[in-house]
Amino acid sequence: VKVSNVVSSDKKKPGFLTSEKNAFDLFVSGGWAGYSPEQKALTGAKNIMFQMAAQLERAAKNKDKSAGKKAAERLVASFNEFKAVGEIMPNPFESEPGQKWSSDFAYSRKMGSSPYLNAP
Repeated sequence: VKVSNVVSSDKKKPGFLTSEKNAFDLFVSGGWAGYSPEQKALTGAKNIMFQMAAQLERAAKNKDKSAGKKAAERLVASFNEFKAVGEIMPNPFESEPGQKWSSDFAYSRKMGSSPYLNAP
């Protein structure tokens, strides 16, 4: 994976992480009513993640391998912290047929009567 594919701040062709910054902002701001400790931790992890993305891009442009390695390690650590605090997990229904996930309106999901909840 090229570094530019992940962290590029180029306006015409942004990297994946840079292009998804708004999604991170919305997740942090919309997950909790009020300013909870989780939201504070998510905000901190998100800020570190994007600071490290900028440092990683600078290191790649300057061909500084040691700075790039440090920035990449901190970026991965802050992303993992973001996932842990935000309780972001893979979708367990990804390989199931039909609708992959349901909203809170699905009575069968709320009551645990969906056949997919008992699937191996």
